[in-house]
Amino acid sequence: MKQFIYIFIASFFLVLAGAVSGKAQTSYEFTYDDSGNRVTRAIISLKSATIPGDTLVARQNEKALEDQIGQRKIKIYPNPTKGQLKVEIPRTGEAPASLRIYSMQGALLQKMAVTDEFTELDLSSQPAGMYILRISIGEQTSEWKILKD
Repeated sequence: MKQFIYIFIASFFLVLAGAVSGKAQTSYEFTYDDSGNRVTRAIISLKSATIPGDTLVARQNEKALEDQIGQRKIKIYPNPTKGQLKVEIPRTGEAPASLRIYSMQGALLQKMAVTDEFTELDLSSQPAGMYILRISIGEQTSEWKILKD
């Protein structure tokens, strides 16, 4: 009976040690803005740790904003952006498409005709803040809020 108790206690400590060492493999680093709001979370891996594919940072970078204008499925990414904003408008009709960027005060900052399925807008010369992107396809329009870091 004593031998059974010793084996049970030893196996309990082995399981406990494995659980503790498994959790100590990964640590997190957070970045905050001047107001104290958390901006990013990064996973820092140690030698034997693996980074799971479903991390918060990976999901934020992969996620594209989507909307439907007529028969076209529009994608915009990344939002928030550091300067280069990508707009994907598939060609499913003959109606012309155009993009316009407005400041929050309503001033037109950029205007361009869409000639390709993938279009890049350069906001790097603009200050950080919120902007309005208006996509027009024929008579239909859609507006998006764009954040620039």
